[in-house]
Amino acid sequence: MSEIPNPHLLIVDSIAAGSNELDSLLAELDGQPGIDLYLARQRLIGRGPNLLAEGPREELAPSAAILLRRGWRCWLLPTSKPELLPTRLRSLQIEAEALTFFTAGDPIVLERGMAVTAVLADLSGSVIGKHLKHLMAQKVYNGIDQAQPIGNEELQQAILRAKPVLDLYLLNSTGGVLNALRVLPGRFNPKGLGEAMSLSATINLQRILERVQEYASPCTLSLDFGLANLPGCRVEKAVDGGLWEQQNLASLSRFGWFITEISATGPDPTSPRDIQNRSIVPDLGDVAYVGGLLDELRDEMPTLAELLKPEGYMTAQVGKNHLGDRDDMLPTNHGFDEFFGNLYHLNAEQEPEHPDYPKDPEFKKKYGPRGVIKSSADGKIEDTGPMTQKRMETA
Repeated sequence: MSEIPNPHLLIVDSIAAGSNELDSLLAELDGQPGIDLYLARQRLIGRGPNLLAEGPREELAPSAAILLRRGWRCWLLPTSKPELLPTRLRSLQIEAEALTFFTAGDPIVLERGMAVTAVLADLSGSVIGKHLKHLMAQKVYNGIDQAQPIGNEELQQAILRAKPVLDLYLLNSTGGVLNALRVLPGRFNPKGLGEAMSLSATINLQRILERVQEYASPCTLSLDFGLANLPGCRVEKAVDGGLWEQQNLASLSRFGWFITEISATGPDPTSPRDIQNRSIVPDLGDVAYVGGLLDELRDEMPTLAELLKPEGYMTAQVGKNHLGDRDDMLPTNHGFDEFFGNLYHLNAEQEPEHPDYPKDPEFKKKYGPRGVIKSSADGKIEDTGPMTQKRMETA
C-alpha cells in the first residue's frame, strides 16, 4: 500500500448541535475526501476534540474550510508522534515565585506566569462508563430537551475517585512544549507540599494541580481523556494481569500531545463559537462509545435494559444484535431478560451456502457464523440454526 503524501489529521471540537444544523453540515461535507458521514455524525456531536478524517492536507483543507465557515473549531495536524514524553515526578519544592519538580533527570521549574496545559485523566476507564450512564439516564428520564450534561466539576471529582493521573506540559511563549511531567498518586514524595500534605495520595495529587493552577497563567485543564476520539488514545479496560495500565499511559501521552498541539495552534479567529470549559450532551442515538467506533459491548457501557431494570421493567431484544458473536456479548449478559435474533448482517449465515465456501467441516466449525440465537438471563443459550436462504422466506 502506497504511503499517503503529506498525511494530516482533521480534528474537530465537537459540540451539541441541533439536528437541522448538523444535517445541513453533513450534506455539505458529503463527498469530501476522507469524510465518512456515519462516523462524522458520531464525532461531530460529543465531548472534546475528535478525529473527523485523515489524509493529505490538500484533500482535507476544503472540509476544514467548510467547518470553519459554519463556526466549528477544527485543526489540521501532521501525523507525527509525540516529541516529548512526560517524566515521572519524584518530589517537589514550593517557593514564592516558582514550583520546582524533581525527576530522574533535570529539575523542571514552573515560574509564575508560565503557560501550562494540564491533563487530568482516569487510567482505569471507569469514568467512561459513568459518563455514558449519565447521558443515557438523562435522555431516558428527562427527555432530549431537558437533558443536563455532566459538568466539569462532577467529571473532575469522578476522575479523582477512580485511578487519576496528572500530566503537566510547560509551554513557551509560542505554545511549544518545554517540559512534560507525569504525577502518579503515591509515587512521589509529598513532603514538599508542606502543611497541605495529606495522608491521601489522591489528595496530594489534587494539591499539586491546585498549586499549578495558582502559579501558571494560563493553565488549561483537559478532562476528556477517554471521552474524546483521537487516534492512538483508546482506553483499555482495567483487567487483572493485563497490560492495560502501560497501554493507557502510552495512550495518555499521545492524548497530551494532541492537546498541546491544538493549544499551540489556537482557535481559528474566524470561528464565532466560544466552547471553552463546556460539557456536551449528544443525542441518545449517538451515544454508542465515544472512545471509538462501537464493535463490541464493554462492561462499562450501559444498556437501556440495565437502566430500566432497577425500575422494575422486564426487557427483551428481538432482531439483529451486531455487537460481537461471543456469549459475553449477548444482550442477556447485559441486562436483557431474553434475546432472540441474529448476531450479524442478515446474509452472513448464508455464506456457507455459497459454492466457493470451503467444504472442510473443520473450517466451518472454526470460522463459520453462528446461527439464530435464543438466550435468556439465566444463562441458557440455544443455537436454533442458520438463517439460510430458505429460512429467510418465512423469517
